[in-house]
Amino acid sequence: MGYAGAGRAWQGPLEGIHDFNHSGTAIEVKDGCRIRQLAADFAPRSAETTGLSALTVARPRLQESASGTSLVDSVKEIRESINRDDPAALADFNERMIRAGYLEIDAAMYFEFRFALHDIAGMRWPAIFPA
Repeated sequence: MGYAGAGRAWQGPLEGIHDFNHSGTAIEVKDGCRIRQLAADFAPRSAETTGLSALTVARPRLQESASGTSLVDSVKEIRESINRDDPAALADFNERMIRAGYLEIDAAMYFEFRFALHDIAGMRWPAIFPA
């Protein structure tokens, strides 16, 4: 898929119903939720599957950690990787970050909050919800 394809698939909160959508497969990211809470919070709009062959809910579980990574660190690492491997995709990534609300001028606000990824679960819709 590469960086350019991943950028096109990232719909985010502004462009689409799901966070990522590519070739009939969508991913909805719900961070920090427990399964029961996820079931209660999963909006009907997020569960829309029209035109999809698969919908997966990804649930990364983050833990606050002084030795973890900040959002600023993550964005910098992703930018460096894109710039090294596919420089043409960097402008699209930067534009999408701005539309998602990440502004360089606010980086100091994000820097002090550091997290470590504890685990990530992927659950196919509708199997995670009882009928």
